Amino acid sequence: MSEKTPTPVRGTDRGLTLVEVVLAVVMMGIVTAVIAAAIVVVFRSQDGVVSSTAESHDTRQIVSYLPLDIVSGPRRAEAYRAAIIAGAPSGAARGSGCDEAGNENVLRIDVTDRRLDEVDRRIAYRVVAGTTHARIDRYVCVYDDGSGTWSTESVLNVADSLDPAGSPIAEAEIVVSNPGDALAQQIVSNVVVRYGQRGDTESIVAAPREEQPLANDGVCDREPLAAAQNMATFFERDVTLNNTEVKGAMYVGGTLTFNNSNVAQAVPPDPAPPVPSDLGLLAGSVNWAGSTGVLDVKPQRGLVIEDNIYHAVPQSGSQWVVESSTSGATPRIALGSGAAITPGDTSNPVVSPGDAFTALRACSDRLAGLPDSCNNGTCADHVTVSGSIGSNLRFTLTDGVANALNITESTLLQLQSESIDFTNGRRPTADRPLIINVASAPGGTVTFEPPDLQGAGTSASYVLWNFPNAGTVNLLSGDRLYGTILAPYGHVNSDTDVEGGVIARTFVINNSTLHDVRYFEGTLDW
Repeated sequence: MSEKTPTPVRGTDRGLTLVEVVLAVVMMGIVTAVIAAAIVVVFRSQDGVVSSTAESHDTRQIVSYLPLDIVSGPRRAEAYRAAIIAGAPSGAARGSGCDEAGNENVLRIDVTDRRLDEVDRRIAYRVVAGTTHARIDRYVCVYDDGSGTWSTESVLNVADSLDPAGSPIAEAEIVVSNPGDALAQQIVSNVVVRYGQRGDTESIVAAPREEQPLANDGVCDREPLAAAQNMATFFERDVTLNNTEVKGAMYVGGTLTFNNSNVAQAVPPDPAPPVPSDLGLLAGSVNWAGSTGVLDVKPQRGLVIEDNIYHAVPQSGSQWVVESSTSGATPRIALGSGAAITPGDTSNPVVSPGDAFTALRACSDRLAGLPDSCNNGTCADHVTVSGSIGSNLRFTLTDGVANALNITESTLLQLQSESIDFTNGRRPTADRPLIINVASAPGGTVTFEPPDLQGAGTSASYVLWNFPNAGTVNLLSGDRLYGTILAPYGHVNSDTDVEGGVIARTFVINNSTLHDVRYFEGTLDW
């Protein structure tokens, strides 16, 4: 029998039931509705996404610049102009960009050198409002000392799309830590800037950092006072001499006022270049109206008055430089036989006070960090002090390096009535100079009577008193000060003799002698 091939079994194609069709239709409707809703949400939110992105773009500059400006800004509340500030007079003008007038600025920061009392840079955030939107521009302003005016260095748009209907569109608030004090003493704890955008108020908060009392930066020559061009009495601006004898040549970058004084009475015969041997006095101008009597310049020494406002009256054996042409008039500057008046003579050291004091301030900063600011760590040692205040106080100096005595203003006041000697009679010399750094509040006033450094008269040329922060240094009458004073940020007022030079921003000396022929001669191996 032959076998039969099995016939394959076919499945039954019965289709979909009515219930299944209904369920499928319902599910498709649900899924379609969900997808459609999602698409609608995306389209409806597109404007908001675009707008939010635009807002972020429009304000990203201000959130980058403003905190940095505040962090690096001053801590004194009086340096700020804002709508809200504790203790500030109502209606104080905030200015308009770099202009002093107006109130378009949200915030103005007047920046000074940390120890100078003069504003030389300004940052302003100004609102510029239109009919449909407003913006904030950041201004960088610089001060021209010659013309006494502000100019715009740069302008940058830092925020757009602000609400022009806002009242105010933007404002700043200065928060101080001591609101009960006078404005001049108030310290800023933080600054808040608020602005309106699409109905929301945005805020930026930042705080200025603590000012450091001492620094150890800057570049300095081996001879720290080299920028003074070997002139021991060297001043950036104005000087007043009241019944004073200045032994050496003097440079006055600003205006000289005198009352019966004399200058250049013991100038070395051949001072180091670039000072010519015939120079006794170089001044930018003379305050003839405020001066009295006669200022004598040693015979054979020259005079330079850079503004050339005077009359030279020849006399028997001498010349007189006077305000008027009247013979014998006072006030006058009297030059002895052989002296010369050389206005505008380029052979004389026509110094740029700005450049010179930039270098001198850098040296003051770096000296303030001794011995830490020595590159190799071996150019200076701390002075070892033995004994106690009021009894046998001694300084021990190390050979071959600078010797740094770093003290605070309060310690200086304790030393002012002291008689200080040096261990084993090892006084300051060329290879062991003494640098006395006095730390004080930035821009503050230091008032003291100099201590008596035993035997320092012959060593005064190797002692340097550095006041790296002081705005004013007052030397009281009493013991004379031995050494050269370096206060390039401040004003020095002396009522006592100084056995050394003085380098300062401005200077007044009363009824005293300045033995500046003993100016600082120490060098440092940075």
